[in-house]
This record gives sequence, C-alpha cells and structure tokens, in this order.
Amino acid sequence: MAPTHPHPGTESATKNVLVGTPMAMMDRVRDVIRQTMGKNP
Repeated sequence: MAPTHPHPGTESATKNVLVGTPMAMMDRVRDVIRQTMGKNP
C-alpha cells in the first residue's frame, strides 16, 4: 500500500517499509474524511 501524498524524509527503503504503510493508511483515512466533508474537488 503506497501513501497517496508525498511525505518528505522517507526516501530510503527501510524508512519506506517502516513508515510507508502506516502513512498510507492515514492518508486514505484523511482522504475519506475530506471527501465526506466536501473538501475534495
């Protein structure tokens, strides 16, 4: 699962594995909340 928004500081493979999946889940939750609130174009 890949993040839907770029996150600076996660360029290394190790950081991507450790941080990428949780960030991807948070991005998707944030996207759903924004969509629900009508803030997504």
